[in-house]
Amino acid sequence: MTPGGKGRGRRRRVMSFLQPCLLVMLHRSEAHGYSLLNGLGEFGFNLDRLDPSLVYGALLEMEAASW
Repeated sequence: MTPGGKGRGRRRRVMSFLQPCLLVMLHRSEAHGYSLLNGLGEFGFNLDRLDPSLVYGALLEMEAASW
């Protein structure tokens, strides 16, 4: 395993749960990154420890994949 490989695997697992949560919130109503970030507590995310760049990265990935 390469250095930092463990972190990338964790990031991928977080993203695989994060993206469906974002879709649920966007299905309910139109929203922007900051309001989506705040709504993730409903899904069990610890908002104090959640890196906002993950949310914005997930939104960019979703947009690029035409979700």
